[in-house]
Amino acid sequence: MIGLLDLIRDYPKKGCWTIGYLLIHPMYRNQGLGSKFVKDLEMSLSASRLRCVVQKQNVRGLAFWKSNGFLITSQKKEALGA
Repeated sequence: MIGLLDLIRDYPKKGCWTIGYLLIHPMYRNQGLGSKFVKDLEMSLSASRLRCVVQKQNVRGLAFWKSNGFLITSQKKEALGA
């Protein structure tokens, strides 16, 4: 397996798709595959809204999503592992 994409339909509201996870096997990273997955997904969903959640400490993940045209629309602080 090269990668895994977890996609949730109609969350948090109808007409919105949320990416839960996008994972690429370490041997295949930095080859543009993640960006290709995202572009193909955007094309297949056409007019639907696509969103993802990135933890603030995931600097590389945040840079990846920004480089693929995603915008920060909100930020909130959550206690993890409480």
